[in-house]
Amino acid sequence: MKGCLHFALRAAAVLLAAAFVVSLPLSLLAFNLGRVAFSPERMTTLLLETIDETGGLRQLVIESLQSGTGDPDAAGLDLAGAIEFLTPQEREYLGDQLTPPGWAQSQLGALMAGIYAWIDNDRAQPSFVVDITDLKVTLLAGGASDLVETVVGSWPPCSAEEIAEMSIGALLGEESVKFCEPPEPLRSGLVGLINTSVAISLRALPDKVSLGRSESAPATPEVLQAKERLRRVRFLAGWSWLLSPVMLGLVMALVIRSWKGVALWWGLPVLIGALLTLATAVAVRVGVEGLARSALGDAEMPAWIGQMIHALVTAMMTVVFRRVALQAGILLVVGGVTLAGGLLLQRAAERRAGAAVLATAARSPAGTMKLRPMEGRAAPPEEPPEAGDPPSGMFG
Repeated sequence: MKGCLHFALRAAAVLLAAAFVVSLPLSLLAFNLGRVAFSPERMTTLLLETIDETGGLRQLVIESLQSGTGDPDAAGLDLAGAIEFLTPQEREYLGDQLTPPGWAQSQLGALMAGIYAWIDNDRAQPSFVVDITDLKVTLLAGGASDLVETVVGSWPPCSAEEIAEMSIGALLGEESVKFCEPPEPLRSGLVGLINTSVAISLRALPDKVSLGRSESAPATPEVLQAKERLRRVRFLAGWSWLLSPVMLGLVMALVIRSWKGVALWWGLPVLIGALLTLATAVAVRVGVEGLARSALGDAEMPAWIGQMIHALVTAMMTVVFRRVALQAGILLVVGGVTLAGGLLLQRAAERRAGAAVLATAARSPAGTMKLRPMEGRAAPPEEPPEAGDPPSGMFG
C-alpha cells in the first residue's frame, strides 16, 4: 500500500512538472500581452511612438481637408493628388505644420480611452472623435500659406502645352487645377487660388471629426457576448502568472523532501520552461507579425490605416518580446542556480551526515563499532568442550 501511494505521488508530481513547463511560456506571454494590450497608457505611448513613422493622424487631417472641398467630381483642388509629389522630408515638414504641440498626444489619449470605455459599457460601437479646433486655428492663422508654398514647390515645372491649357477658369477655381508649377505671374495666381480653397475647406470643417459612426445605440446580444469574452480574457491574462507558482508549490508538497528534490523537481523544470519560453516568444512574434501583414494586405482599408495598424502590432510584439525575454533570462538564472545549488547542498548534507556517524562511533565505550551480522550468513559453530571437563547433561 505504501509503495502504491509513493508511485502515485511521484506520477502526480511528474504531470505537474510537465504542465508547469508547458504552461510557463503561455502564462508569461498572456500576462505581458495583457499588461500592454489592456492598458490605455501603454497603448497610447506605443501609438505616439509609431505615429511619427506612419503619420496616421496627419493623414486623417489631410483627408478631412480633402473631404471638405465638397463633391470630388466637382472642379477645384484635389488635395490628395496635390501632395503626391512631396518628398518624405516635405511630408514630415507639413506634418509638423499640421499638428500643434501636444495635439497628437491629447487626441490619441482620448481615442484610446474611448476604446477601453467601450469594452466596459453596453454601447454598440466605441466613440472616436478627433478635435481639430487647434489645427484649424493654426492653419487659418498663417500655417496654410506655408503648406501651400511647400505643396506647389514640389510640383514639376509646367510644359508649354500645360501653360497654354491653364486657362483663367482654372485660376478662378472653375476648372480643375493641373499639378505643375507655372512661371510667374501664373504661379502667384495659382498659389492664391489654392490658399483660398484651403481656407474655405478649413472653415467648412466641423471642430470635431468623427471616425466612423458615433451612434450610441445599445449593443446587440452578440456584441455584449464578445465584450464579455474580452473582459474574461483581460482577467485571465492579468492573473495567469499565478498558475506557475501554484504548480511548483504542489510539486513541493508531493515529492520534495531534500535538497536533491529541490534541484530536480524545481530547478530542472524552471530551466527547461525558461528555454521553452524564449523559443515560444520568438515563434509567436514572427507568427503574429506575419499574420497581421497578411490580414491587413487583404483588408479593404486605406493604405495609411493598414500601415499604422501594422506598425502598432509590431511595436506591441516588440515590447512583449522584450519583457518575456527578460523574464525568461531571469528564470534561466534562477533555474540554473536552484539546480546546481540544490545538488551541492545535498552533497554537503550527505558529508555532514557521514561525519556525524563517524563522530558517534568514535565516542563509543570500547572505541570500536558494533557491527551487525550480515543477513544470510551462518553463525559460527560452537566449540566442543575441553577434554578435561566433566560430562554434563541428563547422562552425565
